[in-house]
Amino acid sequence: AVFVSKPFQRKHPVLQHKSYGVQGKRTNTVVVAATSKIMHPELEEDPPGIHFVAKPFVTKSRNQDPHSLQCGVMNYAWGKSGLDSAVAQWKLHGRPQFVVEQVPYAELWVGTHVSAPSIMDAGETLRDFLEANEELLGKSHITQFGKDLPYLLKILSVQTALSIQAHPEKSHAEQLHKRDPKHYPDPNHKPEAVVALTPYKAMCSFRPLSEISNFLQTVPELRALFDEASVQRFVDVVSAPESTENEKKMVLKDVYMQMLHVSNREADKPKLDAQILALSTRLQNS
Repeated sequence: AVFVSKPFQRKHPVLQHKSYGVQGKRTNTVVVAATSKIMHPELEEDPPGIHFVAKPFVTKSRNQDPHSLQCGVMNYAWGKSGLDSAVAQWKLHGRPQFVVEQVPYAELWVGTHVSAPSIMDAGETLRDFLEANEELLGKSHITQFGKDLPYLLKILSVQTALSIQAHPEKSHAEQLHKRDPKHYPDPNHKPEAVVALTPYKAMCSFRPLSEISNFLQTVPELRALFDEASVQRFVDVVSAPESTENEKKMVLKDVYMQMLHVSNREADKPKLDAQILALSTRLQNS
């Protein structure tokens, strides 16, 4: 573990660092070395400090040896292909006999999800292993989540924009799973936390509605892709002080669905190409 701290005014031959380990229990981590050298300059954003290299804490589990896992991969179309994909490289590193093909390798899954469960060396699934070794999870974990993992770790290797996803809330996810387990195999909701291992761009949420309204009114090539009545309704609702949040959501949904359809329907492709060409020509000549 690496802990970053501001430089001390005096030297400390041995430091104690309070940290939190398995099940949120506080542990003592003994710092065994210190250096002012930046260990990961590509990740360094805060002012340089002293990086303390610490011994990892020891859990109370009776089974402390690490276990290798054979993890499933997902070949979604937006992933990088072949060995250009970090997912394929990680899979090959863990399983040298794995044959990497020239297909997209988008995600590597580490966990107990039924669609791609991780497999132990002995051939049993990670879920079965945890059920047989419940002491690895702890009583508080089992009380809250059962003998399973409440999360799924994914490693992504992205070539193009990811597909749009709609994640249900926990209660809704449980209803969908109970009603249609074939299409909804997971009863969990999908809150996500993302850690960028390399430079990565992501878009979150929509532009302010006032900006969208302005674009629809001032960019004729964009406006031409939508139904005129929908554009006018959007502009009117966004500009009206008395409009409710639900009304704003409905007009946003309307124009957004039209944008998705014109982007995906083969019959609308000539219309979309024509407006892109018109916009490009206008900008080049301006």
